[in-house]
Amino acid sequence: MILLVARFRVTVVDGQSMAPGLSNGQVVIVDTAVRGAELRRGDVIVFTQGNESLVKRVAALPGDTLSPGEAAAFSEVRDLFERPPAGSAPSCLTVPAGRLVALGDNRRESDDSRAFGPVPLEAVVGRLVRQVAQDGPQ
Repeated sequence: MILLVARFRVTVVDGQSMAPGLSNGQVVIVDTAVRGAELRRGDVIVFTQGNESLVKRVAALPGDTLSPGEAAAFSEVRDLFERPPAGSAPSCLTVPAGRLVALGDNRRESDDSRAFGPVPLEAVVGRLVRQVAQDGPQ
């Protein structure tokens, strides 16, 4: 039982950045054993940013190249990405090794990688495995 408690963490969603799938105040369970190479595009993760724990969706993994259209959303943090590979459009961006791009599902309400850049893999707490409740303020 101790191993199960140590592996999973309960987190409360704060804000509307993941609406409509996850709401403010909703309780979720996070598998803290899932990190790094086990993460996939589309996974919902919890990671630390400063003193906060954020819940976002993995949009790009280390080494992924963002198309010019996708890269345009990262104009404020372009210098945190790698230069595009040879032969790709100059306005493409590549996610650096050891980092991923995390975005909120509700793009208009989300403070995410578009504002603070790619997330270090070591900041990832784990992957969401279950929604427990939808209590709290909407």
